[in-house]
Amino acid sequence: MYRLSLRLIFTALFITSSAIAADPQTQGEVAITVSADSEQPSGWPIVVELTLTNVGEEPIRWWCGGPDVYPGAEHFRVRVHQGLEDDWREVKPTNGQYVEGSGTHRQLKSGESITVPLALPVEKKVGASFRILPREWRADKVAEVTVLISDDPVYADRRRDRMIESALGQTDSFWRHIAERYADAVVIEAMLRSVMEDDALVVAGAARVLAKQDTLPESAGGDFAALVRRWLARSPRPEWGGLREDIVRAALKTRSEKARTAVLDAMRAAPDATSRWIVLDALRVSPGYREWLRRARAAIIDLQKASPRDIELARQSKEAVDWLDSRLEHPNPPQ
Repeated sequence: MYRLSLRLIFTALFITSSAIAADPQTQGEVAITVSADSEQPSGWPIVVELTLTNVGEEPIRWWCGGPDVYPGAEHFRVRVHQGLEDDWREVKPTNGQYVEGSGTHRQLKSGESITVPLALPVEKKVGASFRILPREWRADKVAEVTVLISDDPVYADRRRDRMIESALGQTDSFWRHIAERYADAVVIEAMLRSVMEDDALVVAGAARVLAKQDTLPESAGGDFAALVRRWLARSPRPEWGGLREDIVRAALKTRSEKARTAVLDAMRAAPDATSRWIVLDALRVSPGYREWLRRARAAIIDLQKASPRDIELARQSKEAVDWLDSRLEHPNPPQ
């Protein structure tokens, strides 16, 4: 019953937040133009920049959860045509703007413009033509652009350089999003090197990208074991952002025995409830098969039994164990 209620709550929160982000009540008249590098690397999304101009008399508005101020990609409908395809097909753009959580409404006054970057996924190594229209605002003319897709490594190297620079410097939220979502082996390797540095801001930028990956090399497990021991026990600073959380989540993405053991040890030795919850929260969603999920579950229960009078620990443990129980009961994909 508890797990069912929890799922219902999360579902309701997601639907509510998404409804706020999309805001079907938004109306107004806009003009959009699009620009892009004429040749872009194969194996990556096509990156374009829209210029959105309010050509109506009233302001246009959108819900904004950050990290930047421009509208999220969900506000735009994108269709692509490649090669000898007969029809235009719709693709889902991204730009890293949050679609749920806390936020506010922003507006574009009459006559004002704003630049909106978009990453557009493509499947084939040929040129691509795109048509872009807003979903909620009225536009008299569709924005169109055609891009050539090249295997020349110079284009891929330029893109990697910009992704790495933005991720480590935390200077451009869109290109940081590209690094988090589309990192290849070269970018991952750069992040794995950078996360071992002494500069906490560089470590935070690299860890954020690594934590977003589905998997990380098992060979990095030893390094991450050391990183967990190094950073989790330290008092956090605001400028670190989610450094400690990302280190723990990335460690578990390696699925290595060294990293997993370090994370479980850190849970037992956590200096405070917040640090302990960082580990518990990562454990409940950590990748792994049934054997690992059962092991994590048992370690959490043993920790709670060792301090039966700790009310906060009991609450945290129950939430984490309930998540793990749900995953064991309904594995998707099979674990």
